Amino acid sequence: ASAHPEVRRRAAVTVGRLADPRGGALLATARTDADVEVAASAVFAMGQLRDPALVPWLAETLSARTTNPIIAREAAQALGKIRSPEARTALGAYLTSAPATPAAAPVVGEALLSLGRFTGKGDLAPIVKWVTSPDTEIRWRATWAVMCPSFCWEELRWPWGAGPNCTRFRISLLLEEKHLAVVASGEAVIAIGGEW
Repeated sequence: ASAHPEVRRRAAVTVGRLADPRGGALLATARTDADVEVAASAVFAMGQLRDPALVPWLAETLSARTTNPIIAREAAQALGKIRSPEARTALGAYLTSAPATPAAAPVVGEALLSLGRFTGKGDLAPIVKWVTSPDTEIRWRATWAVMCPSFCWEELRWPWGAGPNCTRFRISLLLEEKHLAVVASGEAVIAIGGEW
């Protein structure tokens, strides 16, 4: 390994850009590099590989309270790129146990976006926990993750699915009460966050 952090960082990014699953072995030492930027780049590269075999390490890295937030954020993003059932479980577990603190907000936000990108039905409870967050950015990302068409879109029918008993309908009403607008059209649901 090079003595220069920038060379190690670029090497890790290159492995990810090549997107060959065999690159995971090359990232084993870079992901624990003492330089945060090198380690974060290695975790980014692991997401680019989209190798489900990397999920246990990424899940552990995301959930460890001692992980640097920059690296944890990359781990959340990488799990969202892999999109395996185990990656979904890891993101849900993190969101369920993550503290609602300003320091955790960037990682929570990334985990919400990553979980919202999964297709098919999934447990919404880890996301719903965050729809009432005092942090506007977290509320917006939670809204997006809940309302994202990839989450059981077939349950959402124009104009509001099954009516008041539909999970999405109840959440949209809750979000409107928290000064978040949820706009529905025939094809998509868009969440807009902010104070009114």
